[in-house]
Amino acid sequence: MLQAAYAFAAFMPEAQTRSYIAEETRRNPTLAEGFDEILAETHAHGLARVEGDLLPGVAALSAPVFDHQGEIAAVISTLGPQGSFDSSWQGALAGKLRRAARDLSHRLGHGETAAS
Repeated sequence: MLQAAYAFAAFMPEAQTRSYIAEETRRNPTLAEGFDEILAETHAHGLARVEGDLLPGVAALSAPVFDHQGEIAAVISTLGPQGSFDSSWQGALAGKLRRAARDLSHRLGHGETAAS
């Protein structure tokens, strides 16, 4: 799922992703088109989104889950058919996905202080 890869790439340190992204975009030049903008958009919205990009007719959203050190530990996703799947940044599904990712992150210790 391409949007999950975008989420990992947007929220992992660039030093960890640089060589992998360079290799993937070298092998697939169409992936390179707009990649930096996609990562910036993903980071800004806290979600990655695709709308028929990988599979025609399929839209998806992915949200990062962070561990106790603030590092991305997982990505959770939801997908459905374009047209009936609300993939808007501020839609109901996006809100539920963000909350679920936040809850999972909290369960992994993200955002807790040493005194917690």
